[in-house]
Amino acid sequence: MLNIGLILMGLAVWAAYRLADYTILAITVAIFIVLVWLKIRLLKQVRQFTKDS
Repeated sequence: MLNIGLILMGLAVWAAYRLADYTILAITVAIFIVLVWLKIRLLKQVRQFTKDS
């Protein structure tokens, strides 16, 4: 689900940039950054769980 969210937010960033709607662009970029951060945190936890077992 996180991967789908990243793809959709990437498309939303691209669409907002093409429409030159900078308010929406700023919001979508912020959400995109949060999703990338969550993805990195999740991958770190999975790596640690697999290393421990």
